[in-house]
Order: sequence, then structure tokens, then C-alpha cells
Amino acid sequence: MLRDSSKKIQFYIFIAMMWVFYSLNSRYFQIPHADLVRWIVMACLILSVVIRRGFSRPPLLVGAFIVAVVPSFFASIDVRQSMIKMVCFIVVVYGGYMYFASLESEEEFEIAMKIIMGVILAFELQNIVAIIGGVGYENGTDRAIGITTNANTLGGYSNLALLASYYWAVKCDGRKKLIYILLMLCSIWTCLLSGSRGGFVIMALMMLSILILRLRNNFLKILIIISAIMLVKITFSGGLSFLNIEAINRLTSEGGTDRGELWQLGLNVWKQYPIFGCGYAVSNRYNTLEGLVGFPFHNSYITILAEIGIWGVAILGTNLFESLFRAVSVLKYEIRYEPVNMFLINCLMMLTQLVAAYSESFLFAVGSTEACTFWMLFTWNIAYRNFKVRKYM
Repeated sequence: MLRDSSKKIQFYIFIAMMWVFYSLNSRYFQIPHADLVRWIVMACLILSVVIRRGFSRPPLLVGAFIVAVVPSFFASIDVRQSMIKMVCFIVVVYGGYMYFASLESEEEFEIAMKIIMGVILAFELQNIVAIIGGVGYENGTDRAIGITTNANTLGGYSNLALLASYYWAVKCDGRKKLIYILLMLCSIWTCLLSGSRGGFVIMALMMLSILILRLRNNFLKILIIISAIMLVKITFSGGLSFLNIEAINRLTSEGGTDRGELWQLGLNVWKQYPIFGCGYAVSNRYNTLEGLVGFPFHNSYITILAEIGIWGVAILGTNLFESLFRAVSVLKYEIRYEPVNMFLINCLMMLTQLVAAYSESFLFAVGSTEACTFWMLFTWNIAYRNFKVRKYM
């Protein structure tokens, strides 16, 4: 347990920050003036670290981001907006990293990660209650949204909750194990009810990953992979339509959103500004599609390509891939001693969001709940890796 009172205060501030960000996506329990409060609490967290430990060296990502983004200002139709959003990104990433880098033991890293998972599960419990209570559905449809603002958001959080509850189901015994297994089943249920295509696919990938990691028999692993491929084929061919589950019905239907048009529009914007982009955080202003004016392009990768061009994507991509490569090397070391561990869950949660970013534009929108979650997971990952390398490798 933590004995240092200043560390306890930091943990409480971190819990408050995570919950404020999560309240932004709640229709019923949003903290008043959360748009402002989130930055005040983040500033308090940074200040508490500076007072106790001073400033730490920023991760390479911060420098790479500045070099990648600044050239896009020359084409930006709103330089002020681009600069403000850049500063917000730096505050979230550097602030999160400063906090995690100040942790001094595996126990403290574990507590910080448990806080993230605990907030995710608390949010998911509210979604479950809202759906059971009949108030968690999108108006005019059978798609569940829980307490969130849209069905795709619910699908994304359900997958994060699935991983968090899986971790505790493995680590706990008796009644607690049964409770977390029930939470796993409820998370699968809410994901399916959301009708989120991306959520359905990610859920299938996560469950497949969990099964493969738990098995040591190579024959069983191959059998599971083949079965999963066959299930996906049956699903997309309409073979499971008899279940009448909204997510599966949407997977096999022709209708849906205008993402294809939005993606093409995003690529067209990039073609106009191929090298340095049209300006960070202003690409939505180029959306002139009828009924979707001002909407983002619903793809984080196309959005960032349109905004910072090949130059920025090459710099950011190189940094992110290098970081993920290092994460894999540490993950191999961790799994060798503990098959299901906190670092594994962190990596799977990041992977979940990186896949989800293919159909949503949240990844670099750092004021959002989804982006805050991803970058907290990412900076925890970097700080934990550095800690392990210093201590053991």
C-alpha cells in the first residue's frame, strides 16, 4: 500500500482526471463544465508531479509531434485553432508521461493501471444499468448506446471493459471471479447490442487473442484460428442473421453510414495538400457533404494524413511504430513469467483503440474521452517499459 501522502494525493487527482474525461461521454452523469474542469484537473496532476519530482524529460513522441505538426500551420485556415490543439495534445501526452514516470515501483504502476481499468468498468456498469432500464437506446432504433452519446462509442468501451474484467477474472477467486466473468459476458452483450461493426470485429479479435495466449498447444491454436476464419466468413455471408442481433444484421447489410464518402473526401483534401497537410485539427472544415457538413472523416489515419501530410505522418508513424516494437520486446519478457499480466492488458487495450481508430477520428482529438484513454495507456506503456529496462534488463 502507498504510505507517501503526496503519492496518495496524486492517485486521487489521477482518478478525478480520468473520471472527468469519461463524464464527457455520459448523457446522464456529465460533470458540470467538464470541458473546462478536465484541463484544470490535468494541470493539478502535472503541478503535483512537478512539486514532488520536478520536470522529467519528455518522451520522443512530444518532439516528433511538434516537428510533424508545425509545418501544417502554413496551410491552416485557422492557425490559432491548430496551435491550441497542438498545445492540448502536448499537455495530455507530456502530462500523462510525467505522472507515470514519477512512479517508483511495480506496485505503483499496477495501481495506476488499475485506476484506468476501474474507471472503464465503472462506466460500463452504468451502460449496463441504462440498457436494462430501457433508457440506453438510440432514438428510433434498436441500437443500444447506454449512457454514451452514440452506439459506436458504446461498442468501443464494451471492448475495453471486456479486457479489464478478463484481467480481474483471471486474478481473482471465488465470488469475485464469478462477478468478473459476468462482467465479461455483459460487455460482450452490450457490444453486440450497440450494432457497432467495428466493435464486433474488435471484440472477435480480442477474444481470439485471449484464447491463443491462454493455450500452449499449437494444434489447438491452429484449430481456433481456422474456426475464427470460418465464423467470420459465415457472419459476413449472412449465415448468422437468424440470431437477429443488431450488430450482426448491420455487418451483413448493404446500408449504413457515409464513411466511404467521408474517407474519399479526406483523401481528396490530402491530395490538395500532400506534403504538409491542410492544417492540424481543421480538416473537418473541408467537409462539404450534404447533411454531414463539419463532420470529421470518421477515420483517424485519413484525418491525420489530410491534416499534416506525408511529412507529418512519416515522422509520427516512425515514432509510434518504434514504440510499439519496443513494447513487443518487453511483452515477450513479461509473458514468459506471467501469461496474463498488466502490461499485456495495456497492449491489448491500445491495440483495440488503434483498430477502432480506423472507423473513428478520435486518436489525435486529445480533448475526447477515447483519445485521453489511448494516450494515458500509451504513456503508461512507455514509462513502464523504461522502468523495467532500468531495473531488470
